[in-house]
Amino acid sequence: MSITFLLLRTVNATVNVFDMKLNFSEPKIYTGGVLISEWSKLSRTQQKQALSKDWFLYYSFRDPKTKRLKRQPHIKAGVNKFKTKKERISFLMTLQKALVELLKAGFDPYQDNTELKRKFFDREEAPAVQEIIPEPIQAPVKKVRAAKKVKARSKSKTKKAQGKTCKEAIAFAMELKQKVMNQNTWSRYRSRIGRFGIWLTENGFINQPITSIEKKDMSRYLNEVLQKTSAINRNNTRTDLSSLFQVMVDNELLQIILSKEYRY
Repeated sequence: MSITFLLLRTVNATVNVFDMKLNFSEPKIYTGGVLISEWSKLSRTQQKQALSKDWFLYYSFRDPKTKRLKRQPHIKAGVNKFKTKKERISFLMTLQKALVELLKAGFDPYQDNTELKRKFFDREEAPAVQEIIPEPIQAPVKKVRAAKKVKARSKSKTKKAQGKTCKEAIAFAMELKQKVMNQNTWSRYRSRIGRFGIWLTENGFINQPITSIEKKDMSRYLNEVLQKTSAINRNNTRTDLSSLFQVMVDNELLQIILSKEYRY
């Protein structure tokens, strides 16, 4: 078989691929009406003005009725909570990569994506995650409920509760969550919180007070989850962590005034 024949076949195959109409356009990033490549050339006023606008990810998808590409709702995912150009562009680039992956996998905004969701869920790490606390914390639910009925507590008890380490606080909250979840929900919840516990250990938080975790730390962890897995897993992890910290707030392991720090 001659090289000319092989080349012609290759060109023909390539042309056929290019002739196929894609159902979506390449996701792009809107950065407040300025070019990121020229950011350093902008004045402080221009930079501030750009950051005052909403940044987002946008793309088009083929409408099944008109057969034409149609602009889809902008995707912000909380990016405008970040105050600097570096944080915003880093987050949006990660989000862009995840969206491309979803679209290539078959995501269709006009169809039911249940099967696709299952596919991405199945990609989550499946190995057994070591529990943060091997033995259960001795804190019967009856005592917790009784404590909720008490309107006033001494400052010493409140201070002691708030002094729990991340390891202790998470184990305490997990024990309560297990009692109100079915087996399937608990299995996924335990897996996600377990991975969060490993991250806390690797980053030196696990034996620090639970109040030492700040919103920026949670954002950093969620960004890492997004980079390693998927946007769907990132959002589910955020929901699970929010519910975990809410248990801590309800049981005074965190002051109510601090609860907003953990609503990311």
